[in-house]
Amino acid sequence: MTNDEDPDGSAGPDDRPSPARRGRPPLDPETREARIHDALEQVVAEDGLRAATMSRIARAAGMSKRTLYTAYEGRDALFQAWVRRVRTSFVRPLPTHARALPLAERLRLLLWHEARQCLSDRRLAVLRAMVAEAPGHPDLARAFCREGFLAARQIVAD
Repeated sequence: MTNDEDPDGSAGPDDRPSPARRGRPPLDPETREARIHDALEQVVAEDGLRAATMSRIARAAGMSKRTLYTAYEGRDALFQAWVRRVRTSFVRPLPTHARALPLAERLRLLLWHEARQCLSDRRLAVLRAMVAEAPGHPDLARAFCREGFLAARQIVAD
């Protein structure tokens, strides 16, 4: 008898095949995040910010609420991450050599190409909804400011 065998001669626990995983195959974190953010855009663009519940976003993303809450603590955290994703898609820090350029040129480098490519109608609909409904969602409005234009302003200032 070897150390890996039980007294009856059968394979030990380490040699048994693991049971098949149930449910959907796991997504890598980047794919999962993109799917969630796309679902957020879809729900808000179609039915407005109030319709964008965690349950509705999870359903649109094709995942459970549990999976969504594993990725984001709550609705405000999800929206904050979405705003950060949109901002970083078109406002990135300038390369060191471009920092000495005049402000107008720096802004052109920062914003022109990416903004035209990254702001889809759905994304604009979400941004408009966030601005329009800011008085009723002050935490979301603060996150929008912090992760959106305040962060972009800091990048331009640097």
